[in-house]
Amino acid sequence: MAKIANPIYDTVFKYLVEDNKAAKFLLSAMLGTEIYELEMRQHEYVQKIKDDLKLMRIDFGAKIKDLDGNYQIVTIELQKARLEGDVLRFRQYLASQYKDEKNIIEINGRSHAIPIVSIYILGYPCCNIEEPVIYEVPEFYNAENQKITDVKSEFIFGLIHKMIIVQIPYLRKKVKTRVEQLLSIFDQNYKVTSDTKYPRVLDVPENEDDKQYNYLVRRLIKANSEEEIVSSMEVEDQIYYEFDLWEKRVNFQQEQLDKAKELLVEQKNQLVEQKNQINEQKSQIDEQKSQIDEQKNQLIEKDKRMAKKLLSLGNSIEEISEFLSIDIQKVKEYLK
Repeated sequence: MAKIANPIYDTVFKYLVEDNKAAKFLLSAMLGTEIYELEMRQHEYVQKIKDDLKLMRIDFGAKIKDLDGNYQIVTIELQKARLEGDVLRFRQYLASQYKDEKNIIEINGRSHAIPIVSIYILGYPCCNIEEPVIYEVPEFYNAENQKITDVKSEFIFGLIHKMIIVQIPYLRKKVKTRVEQLLSIFDQNYKVTSDTKYPRVLDVPENEDDKQYNYLVRRLIKANSEEEIVSSMEVEDQIYYEFDLWEKRVNFQQEQLDKAKELLVEQKNQLVEQKNQINEQKSQIDEQKSQIDEQKNQLIEKDKRMAKKLLSLGNSIEEISEFLSIDIQKVKEYLK
């Protein structure tokens, strides 16, 4: 077993691929073709604490041999994200690659788009496919849904790109393929006990029969002994620790806001319910009032009929008033 610096750390990963030979071995395995020439064009280390993306980007220009045995120039866009990020940021960076004049080559006085291969090494699962390596290769079909093969078109391949996704959490100790063998240097299952979120050291197996794998391992063994690299890893741990604290505070505040919102909605619903009950009670009171008014009118009509009948029987207004227990003025109104 060999103790190596964990390449999930950005500073270690950068140290690894800055070595042209190591980068060739790793990228050739992922591309599935030999890289004859490789040049690191630029690298960008995006480290934003109060945002959702911690990302390292490294661009390479590579000369490879295609399936027909012809040499081809390609741009390899290598991105490594330790934490889950917004996919729109990846899209924006990819869009900038399409616009970049460095990805255009002049041949016989004409401009040609250099094919782009995007490689994403992710410290988190990005989809429901539980595989360590996922290849997305454009396929072509006609209107009858029949697959078209051997497509050769500068127009088509200038507008699309190949994509390779490495999901570090799904790397396994029992490797099945060549690319998995080389990527096993990222396998967090080989972690050495650590009190940090990610172990700074991995204890990976050695394989004397695999020169390329051993070269990567030796490069990372060297990184583990570099004081500057170790110090940078400590800084990264502190940065991610602060980010975790900030994220927890944000999540807690969001939970409190969500609870307050739920409480307000509940109180609003209660007020609406109370208002409906009050309106219902008011309707009941109005109905009762209508019934009382109707009964009162019925009694008045009854008194009118009785007053007229008593008058026809020879009773005086005073006698009728006394009999019906109503004042004389009312009796006079009833008799009109």
